[in-house]
Amino acid sequence: MTHAEPVGPEIRKASHSAEHLIALAVSMEREAAARYDDLANDMWRAGYHEMADLFTELSADERRHEAHILAWGISPATPGRRAGKNWCSPEAFTDEDRDEAGGDYLMTPHRALSLAVRNEERAFALFSTIAAMAKSAAVRTHAETLATEELGHLVRLRVERRRAWRAQAAGAARGAPGHGVLKVRTLAALITRALAIEREAVGRCAEFAAALDAAGDADGAALLRVEMDDIGRQIVDLEQHAADADISLPEHEQAPALGAGEDRLADPVSRRPILELVLRDADDALTFYLAAAEMGASEGMVQTAHGLAERTLHRLRRIKSQLDD
Repeated sequence: MTHAEPVGPEIRKASHSAEHLIALAVSMEREAAARYDDLANDMWRAGYHEMADLFTELSADERRHEAHILAWGISPATPGRRAGKNWCSPEAFTDEDRDEAGGDYLMTPHRALSLAVRNEERAFALFSTIAAMAKSAAVRTHAETLATEELGHLVRLRVERRRAWRAQAAGAARGAPGHGVLKVRTLAALITRALAIEREAVGRCAEFAAALDAAGDADGAALLRVEMDDIGRQIVDLEQHAADADISLPEHEQAPALGAGEDRLADPVSRRPILELVLRDADDALTFYLAAAEMGASEGMVQTAHGLAERTLHRLRRIKSQLDD
């Protein structure tokens, strides 16, 4: 997703008035603090406690910045009736931003830091633009000070992002042998392996649906056929992706087992243990696709693996919602 540089009424006002600049800066500091709190909570829930501490510290920094700005003694302008639009912080993390970063399930430290970096870049660009447009020496000086503060956060976050990437890549390398990722070094190999995984998944869903039909659970069988349709569309898309990339696919191959454990169904057959097996298959596939994305040798591999992970995540959530009902 590409974000245009902010050039709305908030910049035009702030470039002419110190009061409007202070109002915008305070709005941005408050919004940034709240969003860093959100990321801290995301990281804590995911078990990344050191990263949670980092975002908590950044949130506190934003609140200190707000106090520092107010200490300049310039009363912030009062936003007009269109405040909800004009004073929305360009630094705000939107729900779309979080979804693009993977949402709660896929929010790794590297992705959280990438989101933070991008938004600090927006803030730095905003205040730099205001400084360049300023007709008042006071506005220019204050905007430059604000840009410098944002640049300090940006430098720190970039360092942390590089550290998180190295840690994530090392973790993916350690887990790769168990998921066969080290053998997947080209886009063709990734698509071939993904097709084998998805074809195996659709075959298992068909087998499980037939078992539920035989047990008299038509509704449960219908749920699995929804999954079969979704997986079938993914298979078609993968085949089209291979054709577009001029990749010759081998004959259908059996996917190596991704998970562990018995696949024996309960006797008599019932819906829950079957859905748990389908959920496990989706979880194993998601783990493989995420590892493939982290180990990807090319941008095409990384993008393809991320796309597969996102679609598999939707499947996993759909199945889990059936188990939670």
